[in-house]
Amino acid sequence: MYTYEVNESVTSQLLNTLVLAPALGEMLRELGYEVAYPASVQGRSGTKQSLDIYAKQGERDIALQIAVDTKPIEPTAVISFFAKTYDIRPKLAVLITIPASSEAAKQINAGYDIAIVEDKDGAGAVQKVKDLVVEKLGSPPAGAPQ
Repeated sequence: MYTYEVNESVTSQLLNTLVLAPALGEMLRELGYEVAYPASVQGRSGTKQSLDIYAKQGERDIALQIAVDTKPIEPTAVISFFAKTYDIRPKLAVLITIPASSEAAKQINAGYDIAIVEDKDGAGAVQKVKDLVVEKLGSPPAGAPQ
């Protein structure tokens, strides 16, 4: 009998691409956004920036990155995402950290204007992001499905 052990990075990638990103994409579509995941967005520098999810509705746009690990996410994830969002300049930048963000990551993020959404297993991330989008960018236009 063969046994296999799945590497944690593979599990993280599957959570991103097969579960969380599609669920976030669907929620953003329901709010009236055009959504791409994975996304490649040309920044002001002319460089194409890769994002887990990019959503746009008129002048409002959202950049989302998902960071998954077995321990709290370190500052490198925040710094990497900040570099992308600084070039793209979205109205809302959201870093989803599963299971959480380290204290160092939270401290370094203080001046970056990135919204960090923590969720221990990803199950509540979609609702947390939806609440954040509605709070920061407003409700969907009249007639859009909710």
